Order: sequence, then C-alpha cells, then structure tokens
Amino acid sequence: MEGALSAARIETYLEHAKKGDPAATATDDLDLYLWNLQVSAAFQGPLHLLEVSLRNAAHKQLTRCFGHDWIDAPNFIHACILAQYPPPQIGQKNHRMGPDLLKQIHRTRNRIARAVDAKNKTAAKAGKPRIAKMTPSVNDIVAGLDFGFWTSMLDRSFDQLLWRTALHHAFPRYAELSGKPVARIPIAQRLNKIRDLRNRVMQHEPLFKRNLQSDFDMISEAIAWMYADVELWADHHSRWPIIQLTQAKRPETF
Repeated sequence: MEGALSAARIETYLEHAKKGDPAATATDDLDLYLWNLQVSAAFQGPLHLLEVSLRNAAHKQLTRCFGHDWIDAPNFIHACILAQYPPPQIGQKNHRMGPDLLKQIHRTRNRIARAVDAKNKTAAKAGKPRIAKMTPSVNDIVAGLDFGFWTSMLDRSFDQLLWRTALHHAFPRYAELSGKPVARIPIAQRLNKIRDLRNRVMQHEPLFKRNLQSDFDMISEAIAWMYADVELWADHHSRWPIIQLTQAKRPETF
C-alpha cells in the first residue's frame, strides 16, 4: 500500500490520525484514507450535476442573447476582447486584464478536431469508413469547456458585457432562496469555492479538515439557484448521507 500510494501521502493521514490518538497506527491511517476515498466518490455526483447545470444554464442564456452560434457571434467575440483588454480608466493605477475566454474556446475546438482526426486515422488503418470531417458544433464545444470556463464568465470583467445582458437570468431562483436580489459577486464567490473543492476531490486531496456537510449544502443550494428539480434529484441519489451513517465516527474519532 505504501509503495502504491507513496509514503509521503500516507504520512499526511497518519499525522492527522495521531492528532486525535497518539497511538494511531498504519491501520488507522488507511482507515482514514478509505474514508477520504468514500467521501470523494460521494461528492462526485453532486459536483457533476452542478457543473452540467451551470454549463447548460449559461449556454441557454448566451444563446438567447447572442444566437445559436454564440461562440462565434461577433457581439460575443467583441465582448470577450473588450473584457480581456479593457480600456484604462482615468486615475487607474493598475490595468487589470480579464480572462481569455476565446483562447479556451479555441483550445477546446482544436482538441475536438484532433480527436476526430485520430479516430479517422484509426478507422483508415482498420480498413473502416472514415468519420465524416466535421467542424465541432456549438454543443460539442460547450460540452468540452471545463468548469473554470463557466466560473470565469462571472469575473467582474464581464459584469456589463455578459452578466447584465445574459448570465443573471441563469439563476432564476437565487432571490427566492437567498432572500436577496440576484447578484454576480456572491454567486461568483460561491461557484469559485465549489471549483476549489472540485479540484481537491478530482486531484485526490485530503478532505478531513473541511466542513463536509457545509460543502454538500453549498453545492445543493447552488444547483437549486438554477434548477429546483435537479437539486432534489441530486440530494435524493447522493451517497453522502450514507457515508455519514456508515462512517459516523470517521474522521472525528482521530
């Protein structure tokens, strides 16, 4: 186990276990490691549904605002360039550039095209018909863009250009659930916190120092801002309550 997981990685878990019990052994650190695996698995479903919900909610509003081919719409491209290279303001000391959305779209388009080319080459070697050459559709590219792309759209650089014109409509239940008017900053802060959690889960990092119930509630509420039925479905099928019941003493006993 140590060879597969690395001694340094296991040591992190053993050190945490020994804080609660100086007599903790290698069995305890592997128990804690197993608990972490189970928690990570339980969070992947809600995180997946949040990411897909955000993607499609934003896609719907951007389509409404800029048209079906919004990623190539001149008004959208102009908004991206203007946000990335905003004109300096009078008295401004630091000129801050915005996120480069067009670069991310370009990379995704090229990655999809390379994947098609690779399949064509494989088919040709096997004597099978080639896949028709295709230009990636908007739906293909939307599906290929990562969580960071959609959260970066909530950057202050896009407040006037994307948020006020389109993206604030992607959160129709925010005001009802929060008791406050829909606002870019708190939504962006929430989604960026979730993105950090997502990265920890996907990179197999320790989660035992977090308030996991708060994390779970944070994800559920963010989904509910967009789609009430999805939030209820995600909660119903989540394995997080099961992990809480079956591992009720992990890692609190350490």
